[in-house]
Amino acid sequence: MPAYRLYFMDGRSGHIVHSQVFGADDDLRAIAKAGELKGTMALELWCDARKLHHWEPVPADPISA
Repeated sequence: MPAYRLYFMDGRSGHIVHSQVFGADDDLRAIAKAGELKGTMALELWCDARKLHHWEPVPADPISA
């Protein structure tokens, strides 16, 4: 089972704030799993030297904040 690394990135600087490593059977399952963690930070999913996907941050809803 390949190991995937999900990077949580600061929206202004682009620096990595946190990372999470997890396993998945294939790239599509890893992208689906990582996509469930979308939030107010940009995310990048990598497997070794391959960048699989980038998610832009979801803007905070000013009404619910």
